[in-house]
Amino acid sequence: MESLMMTLPRGFADFYSMFAIGILGFWVLVHIIFAIAVYIDASQKKTQLVGPLLWALVTLLGGVLFVGIYWFVNRFSIKVDANELKELIEQTNRAKASQKVDEKLNSFKNRFK
Repeated sequence: MESLMMTLPRGFADFYSMFAIGILGFWVLVHIIFAIAVYIDASQKKTQLVGPLLWALVTLLGGVLFVGIYWFVNRFSIKVDANELKELIEQTNRAKASQKVDEKLNSFKNRFK
C-alpha cells in the first residue's frame, strides 16, 4: 500500500487521507446521533431487557445494527403488565381448582349410587 501511495501524486494521497478521515468522522457522528436518539426514546418508555443508558452505550458502540435490535426488541415484544399476568395466573388456578372440586364431588356421588 505504501508503494502505491508513493507512485500517486502528492495531492491525491492527501485527498485520499482526508476522504478516509471524513468517512470515519461521519460514521462516528452517526453512532453518536443514534445513541442519543435511543437514549431519549428509551428514557420516555419502559424498555425491555436493559435500561436506557445501556441501550445507548450499546448503540454508540454497535451503531445502526443495534438501533435495529433496539427497535425490534422494544416495539415487537409482548408487553404484559405484571398485575395483568398475576390476574391471569389466578384465574387459571381458580378454574383448575374448581374443576378438581367438581371431579371430587362427582367421584363422591358415584360411590353412593
